[in-house]
Amino acid sequence: MIPQFTKHDIDHILFPKELYQRFQEIEKECNGQVQDLLFSESDKAIFAYSNICCNKNSDLSNDKITKIKECISLAIYFYNDFIETFAITKLFFAIKIITYFSQNFDLLDTTLLTATHTDKINKLLDNMNFNMQIPKNAPYNERKLYSLFIEAIEKKDFLGILGIMDYLSHHSNIFDKLNSTWRIFIQWIWFYDKEIVLNFLSRTQNFMNIEFIFQSLKNDIFTILSRLDDQTNCYVLLRGISIFFEELERTPYVSNNKFEKIPDYSDFLINSLHEHQREFRKYMQLLRISHLKAYNFTMGIVLAKNQNFLPFYIDFINTSFQPSYAFSKGFLNNCTNPKTVVQVSEKIMYYFLENDAKHFDPINKASGYIDLFIKSIVITTASKEKYLEKLNDISSEIRFMENSWCQDKITVKWIYLFYHVLANEILKYNFSKDRIREAIPLLYDKRYELIYDKTAIDTMKNILSVPQNYKTITLKNFSNEEFKITFQ
Repeated sequence: MIPQFTKHDIDHILFPKELYQRFQEIEKECNGQVQDLLFSESDKAIFAYSNICCNKNSDLSNDKITKIKECISLAIYFYNDFIETFAITKLFFAIKIITYFSQNFDLLDTTLLTATHTDKINKLLDNMNFNMQIPKNAPYNERKLYSLFIEAIEKKDFLGILGIMDYLSHHSNIFDKLNSTWRIFIQWIWFYDKEIVLNFLSRTQNFMNIEFIFQSLKNDIFTILSRLDDQTNCYVLLRGISIFFEELERTPYVSNNKFEKIPDYSDFLINSLHEHQREFRKYMQLLRISHLKAYNFTMGIVLAKNQNFLPFYIDFINTSFQPSYAFSKGFLNNCTNPKTVVQVSEKIMYYFLENDAKHFDPINKASGYIDLFIKSIVITTASKEKYLEKLNDISSEIRFMENSWCQDKITVKWIYLFYHVLANEILKYNFSKDRIREAIPLLYDKRYELIYDKTAIDTMKNILSVPQNYKTITLKNFSNEEFKITFQ
């Protein structure tokens, strides 16, 4: 592991002349211009010197530590040269050496930079022009993608551009190839002055440039999004939000369902939806975030604060177990108004039962919304007798449907009944076998044990008679995959 140095540690250290001379040769070869040759040759020079003199991946002796200090000293020399001459190649050399040997940008004193230096950096960014390079002999699908990309840009078709950018970020290494060149420079600019990057995003019309900025600053995307100018192209906001939630999804907190440790991003999302809901509705499917737990958890907090966005959430809802579970956690952990719980739960349950429950589903159908549904049922239950009356009403509806051809609807009602029975794990009402048989006779109808899971029906009887004896309940999805839920 490379030790962390301060500027004081590097004072009076002489830089390696052979590496300095090689960089001077590279600068001449490139005519002082920032180009691919500059990047590739400077990388080779650093790697060659590192492997010969101070392999940073091996055990570090005092001699090797001294060699590393000498390299950092050279980086500071190049940086000071940039301060005096405004030669942008010297800045690149300094940043590349620092990144390789130290990763500590503080060693380059940004207080020495003036408005003229900033202007130089801005001009370099404005001249930055990343484009897809598709060889003539490339596969047909890549050439087709390129033509679609060009066509989308000409038509200013955000829909097409968003789709292509999302595809590239997941199925192409185009941005990885650029990382070894511009990425560290973008990161240093962000370190030096965030406004330079923000202003660049507000004025650039190059979608590849926007994408590369985001790919280079993935850990800082929320800061970028929260500080965007109102006049910034809406594409920047939409694409940034997509990448932000994808990155948040990869964090250990989200992957391990430790949602309580996730920062609250709901106010930002509320403001974004308030200002740009029309654009979100138009491009939401291409943002590909509806299935992410991070997005659903945040939307849960959003609806706990502002129910006006409930129609938007339902229009792009993902009822799979993990996303819906994350939503329930975000919502229930932040909603203190019982009426709001009922309002949100009833609309989501209606959508879930109408659109997600099918004929061949088990009646103990797994849903990540189960905690939300149960809490709403408990809130609306006035008494033990009213609760039993509700179960009787649902049972009667099922009986009435038996004379129809609507088997799907019968299954949906069974699922609805099962969720209401589960609520007794919280209510803790004890009913005798005779009371249960009188109110819900179909639980004792052997025909239903043949159609549905006998174990699930027995579970319902037991929850109604002795709920305190059943702490863990098994739910199933269409594929018969089991999900365990535990009650206190």
